[in-house]
Amino acid sequence: MVHMKLQEVRSSITRRLLPTRHPSWQEFAVRVRGEFRPSPFWRSDEVVTRFDRWQLHLDTVMLDRETGVPKSGLLYSTRRGTEVWARFTSVDGFRFAVRDRQWLDRNPNRLEWEIDPGRLVDAVLRRTKPEETQIGDARFDGGYVTRSNHAAKLQRLLTGGSTIERILDRSELAEIRIVGPDPGEDMFAQQASLLLWERQMLQDPEQLLDLHELLLGLLECLARMGSAAPAAAEEG
Repeated sequence: MVHMKLQEVRSSITRRLLPTRHPSWQEFAVRVRGEFRPSPFWRSDEVVTRFDRWQLHLDTVMLDRETGVPKSGLLYSTRRGTEVWARFTSVDGFRFAVRDRQWLDRNPNRLEWEIDPGRLVDAVLRRTKPEETQIGDARFDGGYVTRSNHAAKLQRLLTGGSTIERILDRSELAEIRIVGPDPGEDMFAQQASLLLWERQMLQDPEQLLDLHELLLGLLECLARMGSAAPAAAEEG
């Protein structure tokens, strides 16, 4: 019995130290001429791809096994999600978060009430309680909670082209948000990231490509609105 327990412990440690391999990600990297970065330890592999002016990153996010909530401090989890993100220069301090409403209902303390830049800046500048932004599409507003420090810009971002349809087509999409420091009153340019993640581990190259295209479309729209420029360190 003791010997079996030791074997289980060794097996658990081995699984935690071995990297998470995604053979289809390597195929995806070849297809889009990206750089496949295998992980030597317990973390996931990564794919870095340049699309026009933007450098996009593909990796995984550790999720709590019970709730599906992201746990950045976890070294290992049997439940993982897929994450794509890109650094950019935030020109005007625009911040927003779009989060799956059903998931918020199950995990209200993790997402609905956390202090994020969009809600914090909105509260400071308007001196009022930040309210949920209604986009105007019944299916979207019924499925997602949106917060922003500039509601009109968020509406323009999400209603341009086929953005809403592409989001609604991704049933496991949990969150889209801008990650970055709170913009100051002078709204000077700052480095930030646009992040999307799903609650499942994607292996299908077509699904991975579609997720990248959604991120790319949002970045281009932010640039057209004067809210984003390529990250200075990644230009060239």
